[in-house]
Amino acid sequence: MGLTTMNWQYKSSEVDRLLNTHDLEIAAIDAGMEATVYKVWSTKLDIGFALKLWNKRNPPDVAKQYHLLEKLREMGHSVSKPYAWGRNSKGEFVLLTSYDGKPLPFDLEAGSAQTVAHLLASIHSADVRLLKGLVPQFDDFVNYFFPELSAHTDIAAVLHNIVGDIEIRTDRFIHGDFNLGNILEYEGKFTVIDWTNAQLGDSRYDFAWASFLILLYSGPRCYEAFVKTYTNRIPLDAKEIYNFEMMACLRWIWLSRIAPIPKHKDTVTRLKQFIDHHRELQEVSLMY
Repeated sequence: MGLTTMNWQYKSSEVDRLLNTHDLEIAAIDAGMEATVYKVWSTKLDIGFALKLWNKRNPPDVAKQYHLLEKLREMGHSVSKPYAWGRNSKGEFVLLTSYDGKPLPFDLEAGSAQTVAHLLASIHSADVRLLKGLVPQFDDFVNYFFPELSAHTDIAAVLHNIVGDIEIRTDRFIHGDFNLGNILEYEGKFTVIDWTNAQLGDSRYDFAWASFLILLYSGPRCYEAFVKTYTNRIPLDAKEIYNFEMMACLRWIWLSRIAPIPKHKDTVTRLKQFIDHHRELQEVSLMY
C-alpha cells in the first residue's frame, strides 16, 4: 500500500509533507463489508491518518464524500478531516482522512450514550440547504435498505405491513448507518465516520437503527439514556419509535442472514426479548 504510487485526484499540502517523510508505518485496522481501512502513521510528524480503500463493493462518489466531509466540518459536525482522494494502481478508489481513534466499545456507558445521541440529533438538525448537491435522495426506502428482499419472504411480509402504516420521509439529512462501529473515540473526542450511506431521508429510521443496536449490544440502561437524550432534542412519539425500531430489527435479522455481524454474549437474548415485546415480528425466522 504505497502512498507515493497513488494517482491522487486531489491532495492537501499536509499530504505532500507526509509523503516526504519516508518513515510511514501502514497497517490494516478494519476490513468492513465494502472497504479496507489502513492506519498511516508518521513518527517524524507524530501524526496519523486513515486510508479507506474501496476494494470489495462498488464505491460511492468519493469526490462527493470528500467534499461532504469538508462541508460537515465547516458546519461544526464532528467528522474526520479529509486530506486526499484518488485511485491506487488497480484503479480502486481511496480516501485519506485524519486518524480519529478506535470504535466505541459495545459495553457503552450511559454518559457516552448521551453524547452519541447529541451527535445524531445534530446531524438530523443540519440545514439541508447547505448540503445541496452533496447527498442523494432515494424514493424507494425498502429497496435501498433491504436490497434483494424477495429472497426473504418472511421479513418482506412483515416489513411491508409496517411501511404501509407509515409515510416515509426524505426531508432530513441522515447518516444511513449510524452505529457504534462508525463512531470513533480519541483522547475523549467522538468522531462520526463512514458517510457512504449519507442522504436526505427519514431521520426516524436513522434514530431507530442506532437505538435498536444500542439496546442489542449495550443494554437497556444505555438505550434509555440514548432515547431520552435524543427525543429531548427531536421529539418522537411512542408509535413512531415502536414501528421504526421494528424495521431496524428486521434489517439486523436480514443482515445476519447475508453477512457475519457481531453477536456477543447477550445479543441473542436481547433480540428475543425485543421480539417478545413486538408481536408483529414473531413470524420472522431467526435462523440460528
